[in-house]
Amino acid sequence: MSNPIQDRGIEKTLAPRIITCIAGFWDLGDRYCLPLKTAASVITISKTNALVIHLPNFKIEYPNCLSDSFWDINDLLNEISKPADDFTFLFNTSNCKTVVDAEYYIASIKSLIYSSSFETIAKFIKLEIFDDDLQPKNDFILDCIIHLPQELRDLCIPFVKGDLSTLKKIAELGCPAARIWCSDIGKGKGIKNQKHLKHLTDNIDLPLILEGGLATPQDVYKALELGFEAVLINSAFRYSTKPAKLALDIRKVIDSWEKEHLHFSS
Repeated sequence: MSNPIQDRGIEKTLAPRIITCIAGFWDLGDRYCLPLKTAASVITISKTNALVIHLPNFKIEYPNCLSDSFWDINDLLNEISKPADDFTFLFNTSNCKTVVDAEYYIASIKSLIYSSSFETIAKFIKLEIFDDDLQPKNDFILDCIIHLPQELRDLCIPFVKGDLSTLKKIAELGCPAARIWCSDIGKGKGIKNQKHLKHLTDNIDLPLILEGGLATPQDVYKALELGFEAVLINSAFRYSTKPAKLALDIRKVIDSWEKEHLHFSS
């Protein structure tokens, strides 16, 4: 049976053209976290509609990383002063290295995804399986999706290196969107292979999100020019000395691009 909330979820997720992947906790410690108030500011200023949720059993799996800076999704919602159903939730499989890792993670959150507590919230699986260099493993991703039941495939937004063959399979499997690796995660190298990325957006009927290495508002503008529906940014905010200002500058660039390229009838 179709779920109207879920059906509109991907449109809601992509509408602001930015997903701010702000981690409240990370298995490598505090240096990978933004302070709660700063994270709330980035989310509010950027106008993102998506909140990235990490492992529900994180306190059990990674007890040694907790500190005074630890916060969770409820803390964040309280700080933003918005209800949960104003957002879509992206459940993150970060740190997975194998298909088994990802399948275990998805199994662990399945009951949470279908919980009555979240019935008014659109939910997706931010599916990623990395090698040791934090580059996506396309074959592992496809294998994982293939082994999922269709109702979970419909929730997966996988992160892959861009090639048309992989993207066509992702679309055939029913995923609502895909995230495309741009350049090394956390390195701020920006967009390198523009011709190839444009070839992807021109030749696949699937919403594409550009991710990895995006560091400046100019990178965001360029991504939109290349035909991507949205960008996903994490490290740029963590490494910025003024993350709220960066969020504002990115928001201005997105708004400017939309005014230049989108025409709405009155």
